[in-house]
Amino acid sequence: MGTRYLQDDEYLLRSQRIQGNEKIEAWEFEALYQMEANKKLPLLPIAPYVWIYHLGEKSFDSAKVELKIKKIEEKFDRKYAQHQDDQDRIQRIERSERNKLEKKQRELRDGNIFMRWGEPLSVFNEETTDKTQSQMQLLLESRGYFNAAVEYEVQAKGKKKHITYKIEEDYPHKIDSFRVFSSDSAIAKLVNESMKDSEIHSGENYNQQTIVAERERVEKLLKNSGYFDFSRQYIAFDIIMDKEPYILDVNMIINQPARRDFHKKFTVDSVIFVTDASTEATGPTRSVFEYHGISYQYYKKLFSKKVLDQRVLIAKGESYSLENTVSTQRLLAYLNNFKFININYDTTGGTFIANIFTSPLPKYQMTNEVGLNVTEGYPGTFLQPRAHGQEHFRGTGESGDFRLFRVRRSSKRYIQRCV
Repeated sequence: MGTRYLQDDEYLLRSQRIQGNEKIEAWEFEALYQMEANKKLPLLPIAPYVWIYHLGEKSFDSAKVELKIKKIEEKFDRKYAQHQDDQDRIQRIERSERNKLEKKQRELRDGNIFMRWGEPLSVFNEETTDKTQSQMQLLLESRGYFNAAVEYEVQAKGKKKHITYKIEEDYPHKIDSFRVFSSDSAIAKLVNESMKDSEIHSGENYNQQTIVAERERVEKLLKNSGYFDFSRQYIAFDIIMDKEPYILDVNMIINQPARRDFHKKFTVDSVIFVTDASTEATGPTRSVFEYHGISYQYYKKLFSKKVLDQRVLIAKGESYSLENTVSTQRLLAYLNNFKFININYDTTGGTFIANIFTSPLPKYQMTNEVGLNVTEGYPGTFLQPRAHGQEHFRGTGESGDFRLFRVRRSSKRYIQRCV
């Protein structure tokens, strides 16, 4: 089964299996394999996709593909020179060139059609096996199995190798207490009052997913309570494991900003709604009309301020709220009157101004194309191999990532720091 394609010092990865797990399902460990064995036909030691791949590889010549790409570029350069004054023709030429180049670049990257249909030979690699072992260890620790161990055994049968990952889960650690620490009394009070909604509960098994979820919850809570510039980077967790066997405490630390000894709470000083932000000037200045605390600005009145007002949840004199900001964008989008909707906040000059910029659709044109620059992503967990001399968990998202480092092995204290 594919062994004829191997070099003298290579071995085929024939199979992988999980052994010894009781609490965590085998499929969760299998999802962490860094290399998969080749697919084979049921009950037969035949890997047809490997044969298809090598059939295509025999006829694949990357130098020829690169030469074709160069010829396509030269051909279209001549077309551009011939039609440089015809913009419509130039656009058609650009589309044609893009399509042809994309096909050839895909071929250069992924091989010919047979190579894309097939799969390369799975050659046993000790480095990827070690990485799989590390990922499995991290999975166990992220679920609270801090005393667990993962080992692997490799059996060779001719030119084929079979890997067995042996899991020793031991017992999970349970949370004894969860406390919040912050030198900002207003923040500490707000978070402590919300503890009924916490994702972390005493008596439950430690699970890093709940740590991540609690971090997200507290960030949303604060961003919906006026703390416009609060960021998840201020939230860290201290996991203390030196009390009793299989018992730990979770402490959430909310750090202060670098330039202040407190987190500032923002109140909206004014709301400005420009209904035709992308419209070219049709007069010296836009008209300004105040309605229910909102300053509407436009060159030409196109929309009922009463209709718009019902959909703006941002109000002068109220605390900033990310949820109200996102809901305002969504409600305005439901009108199907705007090409884009952009909401941002201006903090210059010591004031906090909410700016709503919209651009009207051409008459009778309907679209849901909208934009918003205030929505944020939140982290989800993933597992990474350990760096030399370190043990860590890691999570990431659109707005950054964080790591949970073991800082003192003797006391088994863990601390999460943002990076």
